[in-house]
Amino acid sequence: MLNLSNNGPDELLQQATQLHNAGNLQGAEHYYRQVLAVEPNHPAANNLLGLLAMQMSKFRDAAEMFRRAIGEKPEFAAAHSNLASALTSMNRGSEAILHYRLALELDPELPGAPQLLAELLARMNLPPFPEPDPDFAGPLAQYAGVLAGRKRILPAIRLYERSLDQNPEQPEALEVLGGLLLQAKQSPQAVASFRRALELGRKTAAVYHGLASALHKLFEFKPAMEACNEALKLEPDNLDVQWTQNLIQADIHKFEVAIRNIKVAIAKDPNNKELQFQLAALSGERPVAALPTSHVVDTFDKYAATFDSHLVQRLNYRGPQIILQLILAASPGQAFDILDLGCGTGLCGAALKPVAKRMEGVDLSAGMIERCRQRGIYDELQVADLVAILRGRMNRYDLITAADVFEYVGVLEDVFAGAAGALRPGGLFAFSVIRTDEAGVVLNRGVGSYMHNLAYLQELAQKHGLTQVMVNDTPVRTNFGRPVPSWTVLLRKPG
Repeated sequence: MLNLSNNGPDELLQQATQLHNAGNLQGAEHYYRQVLAVEPNHPAANNLLGLLAMQMSKFRDAAEMFRRAIGEKPEFAAAHSNLASALTSMNRGSEAILHYRLALELDPELPGAPQLLAELLARMNLPPFPEPDPDFAGPLAQYAGVLAGRKRILPAIRLYERSLDQNPEQPEALEVLGGLLLQAKQSPQAVASFRRALELGRKTAAVYHGLASALHKLFEFKPAMEACNEALKLEPDNLDVQWTQNLIQADIHKFEVAIRNIKVAIAKDPNNKELQFQLAALSGERPVAALPTSHVVDTFDKYAATFDSHLVQRLNYRGPQIILQLILAASPGQAFDILDLGCGTGLCGAALKPVAKRMEGVDLSAGMIERCRQRGIYDELQVADLVAILRGRMNRYDLITAADVFEYVGVLEDVFAGAAGALRPGGLFAFSVIRTDEAGVVLNRGVGSYMHNLAYLQELAQKHGLTQVMVNDTPVRTNFGRPVPSWTVLLRKPG
C-alpha cells in the first residue's frame, strides 16, 4: 500500500490505473477514491472510476461519475462517450445519442464512438443523422454556451461553428460566437460573425459594439466608428461603447503617425517587404505582391497540427476534389507527372494519387511538409519557394496544381511564367483562388490574404501562352456556414 501522505493526485492516479489494467478492481477503486479525497472534481479520476463501475455493471454509479467528470471538464469527449455507453445500458437511448454526438463534435477522431453510435441507431431503428442536421443545431449551441460559461473558449467556438454549420440562421449564436472570437483574438472571424448576426436582424447595441471592437482591432477605423455610432443610437448612455469610441478616436491619431513613420522608413529602404506589408495592413496603400515569407511560414507551422481537421471538417473544404473533377473531365484516363504547389499536409495529393505517375510537393512550411511526409503519398517533398522550384524545373510536368495557395501569393505574374515553363507541351495548370469582382488582385486586410479577379487570371494566361480549358465557380469551402466565393481554373499549355 502506498504511503498516501507522500503521494499527490497524479501519483495516486498512476497507481490506480496500473492496478486497474492488471484487473485488480478493488485496489484500483481504493486509489481512485484517494485521488477524489484530495481533488473531489478530478475529471480523469471520475472518468476512470466510472469505467470501473461499468465493468461491475453499476451503470447508475458509472453515469454519475461520468457526469462529474464532464461537470469539471465540459469538453472531455471521452467522458461524454462513456456516459453515452452507461445511458445505453440503462435503456436511455435518446440521451445516449446526444452524448455520443457531442463527443464526436468535441473530438471527431475519438476511437470507438462512431461505431457505438451507429450500433445504437441501428438498435433503435433510426437512420444515420444527415449533414447538415438543423435539429442538432440547438443542442450544439446550448452546449457551446455551457462551455463558454466555463471559460472553455476554444471548444465553445468549435461547437458554435458546428452549430452554425447545421443551421446558419441563428443570430443569437452568431452574437455569442462573435464575442468568443474576439476573446480568442480572431478578429476577422468575429467581424464576419457580428455582421451575419446583423443581417439576420439582431441589431442590438451589443452586436454593434462587438463589431466596432473587432473592426477596431483590424485598424478599420471608419467602419468601427460607424458601428459605435449605431450602438449609441440604441443605448446613448452605454459607458462601454463610449469608451470604445474614445479608444478608436485616439488610435486614429496614433495610426496616422505610424503610417507616416512607416512611409519614412520605406523611403530609406524601398525594397523592405516587411515594411511594405505593414503599410498595406495599416492603410491599404501599396499592397505587396505577396505576404512576407516569414509571415506565411510562421502561420502554417503553427497551423500544421490542426490543419486537416479545421479545413475539412469545419470549413467543408473540397478544393482538391473540384480540381480532380476538372482534370478528369479534360483528360480522362491520363496519368500525370505532378507538381503540387503549396502542398500543405497533402490533401490535394491524396485526391490526385489515382491519376499520378509521379508526384512532387513543395511548401514553405516545414511543419506542413512533415505532416505531408507522414501520408506517404508524394515521391519527393521540398521546403522551398514555389516560384524558385518552377524556374528550376523546365519542361518537367504534365500537371501543376495549387489548391487554396494563391490567396497567400497575391500577384501571380512570376507563378504563371514559371508554370508555363515547367509544363510539358499539352500539360495542365489547375488552381483555385478566392473570387473578387474588383479589378486585378485585392488584399483583404481583415483576413490578411488575397482575392483575384477572373479577368486578371485570363490576361496572365494569355500573356504566358496558356489556354483556358475550364472555369468552375463552386465554393471551395465555407465560413460560418456560408460559401466562400471562389474560382477553380484549369489551363493548358498548347502542344
